[in-house]
Amino acid sequence: MVHGMDVNINRNMDLSKFVPLTHQAAGHPDLLESEDSGLFAKLTNRKEVEFYSRLNSNVSEDKPLGSGLIDWVPQFMGVLTPGISPDLKSQGAPVAAELEKKASVQPSSDKQYILLENLLFGFSQPSVLDIKLGVKLYDDDATDDKKERLGKVSDSTTSGSLGFRICGMDIKKTRKEVHEKWSDYVTTYQDAHKVEYLKFDKWFGRALDVDSILEGLDLFFHHNELPEELRNIILSNTETRLQLLYNCLLEEEIRVISGSLLIIFENDSARWKKKDNQDSIVFQREIYEDDQEEEDHNDPDDEHLLRENCPLSKLALVDFAHSTFVPGQNYDENLVDGLESLLQQISHLKDNRQI
Repeated sequence: MVHGMDVNINRNMDLSKFVPLTHQAAGHPDLLESEDSGLFAKLTNRKEVEFYSRLNSNVSEDKPLGSGLIDWVPQFMGVLTPGISPDLKSQGAPVAAELEKKASVQPSSDKQYILLENLLFGFSQPSVLDIKLGVKLYDDDATDDKKERLGKVSDSTTSGSLGFRICGMDIKKTRKEVHEKWSDYVTTYQDAHKVEYLKFDKWFGRALDVDSILEGLDLFFHHNELPEELRNIILSNTETRLQLLYNCLLEEEIRVISGSLLIIFENDSARWKKKDNQDSIVFQREIYEDDQEEEDHNDPDDEHLLRENCPLSKLALVDFAHSTFVPGQNYDENLVDGLESLLQQISHLKDNRQI
């Protein structure tokens, strides 16, 4: 059953239509996408749902595009309550059965599936980078064991030294070989269209340090077959988006523990050519009103237009399972400092690119 914002969503959604997410940069479990790739679902908690709900209730139409936090997070669609309808059970839908199995593990907990815009919708051959922000990686109410474990992770990685850490990345495989020193951290997979990708796991990010972080970032932005002009556009737009998000977060009284940034860009040169290499800095998403007819949500022509109009690269702040609003307590230094540090590294990479 779907609750929350009834936005751009099929009211009679069949959970059997969800499949495992193809591009999972950080390899998180329980990530699903709808078969048309428009929706993303993941197992979450009440805290994350409340954060998205409050964020959506505070939207100001007077703010310029890109100046509000709502412009930098996935569009919130609602939640799926644990449990599968009798009708769906009778169909023997394998994904639905798996969802019920996972949900029943914690029947008395506050876990549920959150429905979000799929940030990969419209991309043909995406490269995806997942970056964890902040030196502090745990909630104050975390167990002592968890605090100790995550404290060690921070101290031994760029989370502690730089305030951010690469958690994983997927890049399109090319004829150019990746340096052999990274071979232990890379696996290869194919998407539904038989396009091959390289998946860099979390240990790749943990192996990077202050001296090699630029090499890791350079690998993401430049290990591809796009012309240099497009690489420069992607890197420049990423820098601009980071600056806009940084300015935005200075005005937000929130606390985001273990939040992540997703950076995505298109490797399909044909899509770039079709859009004359024009990539908007902030994407204006179309939001359907609650009183629109259900068939309007499923019009094939509308879906085609949505895919055609999707951006060629994007940046989004995600993962709010340990996030809350803190009115009167100023901005989140842990989050903002990590973002500022990343911005400095991206600017250095753009201006110099001397690895």
